[in-house]
Amino acid sequence: MEEGPIKEKMVEKIANFMKLSYLTWNRDSVDDHQIVEQLRILSDGQLKLSENIQLENTNDMLAKIARFAPSQKGKNKN
Repeated sequence: MEEGPIKEKMVEKIANFMKLSYLTWNRDSVDDHQIVEQLRILSDGQLKLSENIQLENTNDMLAKIARFAPSQKGKNKN
């Protein structure tokens, strides 16, 4: 993909998805620097976030996960 605003937005979306996936399975806070570094490693340095990009807030992401997680209320566990 050519460099430009569309590619920058796509890389930002990928990084936010990576962060969301991490939080879905780990429930711990993840440092944005860790996500940026993993994105760089996984793409062999081809995908980089701009300096001014801010990933979504961890608490907001956790709230989204909680909204879509199946509720355990009222379920019998046998």
